[in-house]
Amino acid sequence: MQGVCESELPTDGVLDLWRRLQHRATLLPLQPYSRAVTSDKEVEELLSKCPDLLLKAPWSGSGRGLRWVSNKMVDHDRAWLAKVVREQQCAIAEPRWAVLHDYALEYMVDGRGLRFIGFSLFDTANGVYRCNQLLSDNEIERRVSFPLQLRPVVEQWLNSQIVPHYLGPLGVDVIQDKEGRHHISEINLRHTMGLVAHEYLKHHPESEGLCFSAEDFVGQKHGI
Repeated sequence: MQGVCESELPTDGVLDLWRRLQHRATLLPLQPYSRAVTSDKEVEELLSKCPDLLLKAPWSGSGRGLRWVSNKMVDHDRAWLAKVVREQQCAIAEPRWAVLHDYALEYMVDGRGLRFIGFSLFDTANGVYRCNQLLSDNEIERRVSFPLQLRPVVEQWLNSQIVPHYLGPLGVDVIQDKEGRHHISEINLRHTMGLVAHEYLKHHPESEGLCFSAEDFVGQKHGI
């Protein structure tokens, strides 16, 4: 398989388990404002209480599989929801937060268990990742006014739900809204750009304060 020995790759069973862990519904215990929905009636009921919603397909990333709904559903919204539910069991509905900061807690799971690597701060546009800010952990904590009680909650959940079934890098994305509240947004069971940016800054401290993107990583700007 592309020159890699099959014995070195995860089995189909392991990949299926990781895929189920990556389903957005897995994270709902840490998202008190989010709901799994399967019908337009459920979405319309939520809209009656919160007029701006973000609908997410359970398996998607990098800004794909997102749909913003305001006040009421239209035919295109209903068709999108029906397709997602048919293919992915449900959709996730949550309030559309006014985002002040997007950041992540970055981890590695290995033979020693769960290890915290550090923070990453990144920029998005309409849910689409743009770049990471190359900043120290202390500076990121300061900028986002990181609530100290959040990390133990995240790590307790990771140790319970993810660590027994997964080895490798992972990131937990968090939104700080413009009212200063922090909302757990996503979990990524993969090597994130936040981890790459964190490692890059460690080796290139002179880059602190720059914006670091995937294009930079492949060497178009920084000659990595």
